[in-house]
Amino acid sequence: MKNFLTIVFVGLVLLSTNLSAQELKTAAQESAPKFIKNANGSVTGVSVDVMRAITRIDPTITFNGDQTIMPFKRIENMLETGKLDVFFGFVKNKERQEKYVYIDPPIYKVADVLVVRAVDPVNINSLDEIKAMGTDGMVLMTAGVAQVNQLIAMGITVDDGGKTLGSNLKKLVINRGRFVFQSEIEVAAAIKEEKLESKVRILPVKFNQGGRYVAFSKKVAATVVDKIKSALEKLEKSGELKAIEAKYY
Repeated sequence: MKNFLTIVFVGLVLLSTNLSAQELKTAAQESAPKFIKNANGSVTGVSVDVMRAITRIDPTITFNGDQTIMPFKRIENMLETGKLDVFFGFVKNKERQEKYVYIDPPIYKVADVLVVRAVDPVNINSLDEIKAMGTDGMVLMTAGVAQVNQLIAMGITVDDGGKTLGSNLKKLVINRGRFVFQSEIEVAAAIKEEKLESKVRILPVKFNQGGRYVAFSKKVAATVVDKIKSALEKLEKSGELKAIEAKYY
């Protein structure tokens, strides 16, 4: 009888664990250092490492899709409709906060910077100076990033036809735009990845200092969001978030 009760107890514990387990649908974006596509086809990066760390802290939470790279616009749309549950690495702004559920802390903090060709003597202290250049100050940006709307609203000439930051840096080098504008950590990683250190330079001025956050579909249960928030807070407190960022930047 005692053995029977033990078996029943273990079975109930396992059933309870399975019922509380949650696999969240996510996706990757071709944007270092959040997601880095390696030569063998695998995807690594800050976001992937943070997801792995969360699962280690709370094994009832797992993620599916972090090895699948999608266009950023599709990620946004799928997260809004609930076809994706979560994405690691969104900019937080008013428009997106109406569509998604954000949690603190950010997985890393960044500021946006301007990149120019190494031979270009231009020096910029404000975005208004770029606006005054008109079409001569064309800014190359990645399709779908939050900063596109910001610059367009200011009246700055923007070309957001580039699918990746790397492709925009290559367009910059062949003079198909005057500037590239994106977060410093992503810019530094892309310049290194494309081996363009001698051909471009980052201007010292910084804009939009803030973070990259975990964002959820509004269809995800609040209890699941709270679990991930709790795990993320533990990673921040232990210093592991900083260590993951330092690994890629």
